Amino acid sequence: MKVKVNSQEIELHYSNRIYIIYEQMMDKSIDPSDFNKITNILTLLYATILGTLQYKRLPASLDWNDYIDWVDTQANIIEEFSEWFVKETQAQKSPEPIKENKDKLPRKKKLS
Repeated sequence: MKVKVNSQEIELHYSNRIYIIYEQMMDKSIDPSDFNKITNILTLLYATILGTLQYKRLPASLDWNDYIDWVDTQANIIEEFSEWFVKETQAQKSPEPIKENKDKLPRKKKLS
C-alpha cells in the first residue's frame, strides 16, 4: 500500500517494528478486537508509517498532530489500511509444518 505523506510517497512495509512502536505508544499489545476503536486503528497506521520510515532509513519527521491533519485529508485511508494490514498479517502467518514422508526416511536396521 502506498501513501503520500508530506509530499513523500511511501510504500508501507509490514514488520515487527509496527508492533514495537504500537506497543510503546499504547502501552499494550495489538489486539484485533480493538480495531473498531478509531484511536487504535489510527495509532496502528501511524506506527506502520513510522516503522516503514525507520525500515527504509527515511527521515521520520511526522509528529502526531501533523499525522492527524494528514489523515483528515485522506478519503478511505482507514478502510484501505485495515484491508492492507489484515492481508499482510495473513500473508505473514507461519507456514504449515513440514510433514515427514515415511517412505523417504531411511529404514532402521534390526539388531540381531
